Amino acid sequence: MKLGHFAIGALLCITTAYANDFTIVNGAAADARNYPWFVTVSAGNGQCGGSVIHPNWVLTAAHCFSAGLQPSNVAVTAGRQRLSETDTGEQSTARRYIVHPDYNTRPNDNDVALIELATPLSAAVVKLSPPANTVADGVSLRAVGRGGLAAPAGYLQRQYSLTTSCSDDLAACINEASKAGVSDVDIATTMLLANGLQDPAKGVGYSLLVSNVRSLGLSASTVQEIVTAYKSKGLGILDIANSIVDAASGSDELREVDLPLANFAACQGVYGSLTDNMFCAGSPSAPLDTCQGDSGGPVVVHNAQNSDWLQVGVVSFGVTCATSYGVYAKVSNYLDWVSQYVPNYEADRVFMWGEAVAAAALGPSGAERSTDSYANFHARVYSSGKALGYGIGDQQLYYYDGASVSPLGAFSGWLAQAKAAGY
Repeated sequence: MKLGHFAIGALLCITTAYANDFTIVNGAAADARNYPWFVTVSAGNGQCGGSVIHPNWVLTAAHCFSAGLQPSNVAVTAGRQRLSETDTGEQSTARRYIVHPDYNTRPNDNDVALIELATPLSAAVVKLSPPANTVADGVSLRAVGRGGLAAPAGYLQRQYSLTTSCSDDLAACINEASKAGVSDVDIATTMLLANGLQDPAKGVGYSLLVSNVRSLGLSASTVQEIVTAYKSKGLGILDIANSIVDAASGSDELREVDLPLANFAACQGVYGSLTDNMFCAGSPSAPLDTCQGDSGGPVVVHNAQNSDWLQVGVVSFGVTCATSYGVYAKVSNYLDWVSQYVPNYEADRVFMWGEAVAAAALGPSGAERSTDSYANFHARVYSSGKALGYGIGDQQLYYYDGASVSPLGAFSGWLAQAKAAGY
């Protein structure tokens, strides 16, 4: 790549003055082309989301990896609209995965992990938000994933304060509810209301139940009629419950949802043990959320400097989906940790800072990506045709204006200024 002097003055002048386990609930189908950096992570028997932060590295959640899981049983899939479309997108297996050394399952602190890929992905990378990018309460964030459409088993357990884990043993859970006097109709209705829309006919699984009844040669529209139809064919509430759980268990298609950043104190009042490594999004009064299967996936906000996205969070945990706030790992707290493993991540910090202080010179980012494909440079290329590049051999920062390359000085000095500015 040829890297120019068009912006060298702009950059230097400004520099001297500038010292600084969840699916999408009630979201919408997303166009995978808008999120080329989103990946689905297969980790043993589980599924999570993740984000491409370098051609060879994916960011996800620590809790996606069970003890003893071998890297050979971890794989990622990128660029696929529907996961079942196996002839689209690209896949890579893991060379290794790295769980944050201070990950603590109680209270899920430092819930981040990295996957080093055996073969690089060609997908565009997402930028990780620096601490300097502050987001105010109520600002809309976007989550992307393929997780559950609701959590009917967990919702049933919570609504009736059952001691049995409904997610682990649905039959025993329903037996406990029945012994406590909860009717089959109430059990089915409660599970159908798990997506928070307050109408069982809008519940995830309702259409499947109606279709199942029709396949039995009967008809039904109310929950009472569905339960009666099932019983007339020798089926019971467990069959109904299993159908609802199956319908809500995940989305083949990529989905998205917009969530407001929540007031941390209010969220702390719900969970009681949050740390500064977390933030909350969503609302107890709005049935919008991430859910089981979305864990590890990215939460992003529009980049104020360009038209692309900044990743501010990693989906971590929450109570029953769509009934309260979701909790997310704060990406900006982990840049130093990421830079220990991800090649040239410090250069990405400088590039992002360069955008902030000289956005007009660089132009919109468009389809930019960080890349190691140029022999002597780690570079960020912009749709304007301009680029910033880090000379790996000589440790210099360079600028390309579309025609020629200009050196901007020692990379170490620019990195120090970028960090001082909060990047």
